[in-house]
Amino acid sequence: MTNRVISGLGVNIISGTTIYGEVQNASDVVETLNTVDTTTHNNVSAVKTFRPGFIDTGELTIDLGYFGGTEQDALRTMFYAKTVSTWMVVAPTSADGVSRAWSFLGFISSIGTPKFDMNGSATISFKIKQTGAITPLSTAVTGVIDIDITDEGTTALTLSPTFAATTYGYQIVTDLADTGVKVTLTYAGSGESAYCNNASLATATPSSAITLGTSAGSVIMIPVVVFKTACVPKVTWLEVTHGYV
Repeated sequence: MTNRVISGLGVNIISGTTIYGEVQNASDVVETLNTVDTTTHNNVSAVKTFRPGFIDTGELTIDLGYFGGTEQDALRTMFYAKTVSTWMVVAPTSADGVSRAWSFLGFISSIGTPKFDMNGSATISFKIKQTGAITPLSTAVTGVIDIDITDEGTTALTLSPTFAATTYGYQIVTDLADTGVKVTLTYAGSGESAYCNNASLATATPSSAITLGTSAGSVIMIPVVVFKTACVPKVTWLEVTHGYV
């Protein structure tokens, strides 16, 4: 039988227009329909009766790879401020072109300090309490139709693989002498807006230089997101390695 299950590779968590890091684990959000007991002593056949009551909203648990960015520090600020935001779980576009996201209002209900395991990985975990109904989204944005990347000057760098509309991740290697990269996005969908590294970016306009890690072989992950109201965002990740030559 053909397996049409959507891959979990490339799932993202977004609040507003911000991505807080790479998702390692994301739970489901389970909503429960409470029941109201309407049984009386003279129920026919002596069978209990019920009617539906309120829906008990759920909670989303997220584990992110921790890198110490300001956007991850902002999670704790949101927790203490009791900020209610629009959150979105975005599944990657499937090979069949299926797009899905689930949007809801919620607030950070718990957050931990980073966890460091014995293998050297660091993660940060938090929970989001849903405050209203979940809205499923299935209309995809047009998204980026081209991505160009250069060093901090104007020297072009190569995307691997070559650009394709259904690809959600690319690898780029810089020269050792490079200190940053600039990203140029081309998108033409009506009503769409794009963000690169959580900063708004107009179409066909280079971003500000994004700083690389200082050591050879260090890797940074740059998120690119295209948004449109009531649509599934298109998320692309650029994995940039500070090269050796």
